Amino acid sequence: MSRFLISNRIFDPAAECMPRSDRAGLQATHLRRAVEQAHNVPFYRRKFATKNITPDAIKTIDDIRRLPFTTRKDLADAYPFGFFAVPRRELARMHTAEGPEGQLLFVGYTKNDLKLWSMLCARILVSGGLTADQLVQVSFCYGPLTEGFGLHGGIERVGAAVLPASGGDSLRQLRLLKDAQADTLVCNPSCALDLAETIVRTGMRRSELALRLLHLGGERLTPEVRGSLEEQLGVLVFNNYGPPEVLGPGIAGECAARCGMHVQEDHFCVECIDPETLEPVSDGEVGELVLTSLTREACPVIRYRTGDLVRISREVCPCGRTTLRICRELPDTAGNNLP
Repeated sequence: MSRFLISNRIFDPAAECMPRSDRAGLQATHLRRAVEQAHNVPFYRRKFATKNITPDAIKTIDDIRRLPFTTRKDLADAYPFGFFAVPRRELARMHTAEGPEGQLLFVGYTKNDLKLWSMLCARILVSGGLTADQLVQVSFCYGPLTEGFGLHGGIERVGAAVLPASGGDSLRQLRLLKDAQADTLVCNPSCALDLAETIVRTGMRRSELALRLLHLGGERLTPEVRGSLEEQLGVLVFNNYGPPEVLGPGIAGECAARCGMHVQEDHFCVECIDPETLEPVSDGEVGELVLTSLTREACPVIRYRTGDLVRISREVCPCGRTTLRICRELPDTAGNNLP
């Protein structure tokens, strides 16, 4: 019997199944370039100068522990453009993130960043069952936040058709799902729950929908919500993760085995630390997730403290990917979507 509930497909096997020893060397190379790019950001330039850090000082990926942490407050203190590493003429797009106490933060992307973003979103969507012959309804708002545009780009990169439904009331969303016969829905858990309740309220039969896959992000997904949605809608639910300060959706997502969300480690370095001592915790122990963007141009982020509590697993995944996974549902302190 297959261990998977859907076909196990991998968008980029060379990258996603790379031997861990090879990936460590690639990460070190990318980290040196990230440090070089981050020198264009005043915050990092000051921090690096106090520790005499240059790109040449990065020999292995373990040297990341020599670099400074970044917090939401650091980003907020540099508002609006203090964390941009490129001049405005090189920007292709800007989105927003939420800073401390609801303060607005700007996030920038170059053309290369947007190409990278769509590719990473394609990876996580394919790992969750998306194929080129599907029709995907995107019910995230197409506004300044990252989810709608980010995942839209990934869907098109896979070759699937997109119905950009944006936000809206549940009756409108449900009518679009029924009339277009979309088989995949991309939204947040709250939207999916509203749709399930609307189906019951309107007396619609589940068989009137072609829906079979949900890709959820933007909010924390609990086991209870996942189970409820799968039972009520007769679908499979896949979770994804991506703080907008670091990139947005595409950083991590579930595979067909659904045993944690695979992090795209060729483009992000993951650490898990004790939030009090700031020292690393062992795999399987609860710690705060720290992310470093290794290949972003417009807004490189070094050792970003997400505030999210997770467990890290490097155990072999039956899907064949060799990337580490973010595992287990736990309360989060920052309002981000957790595995």
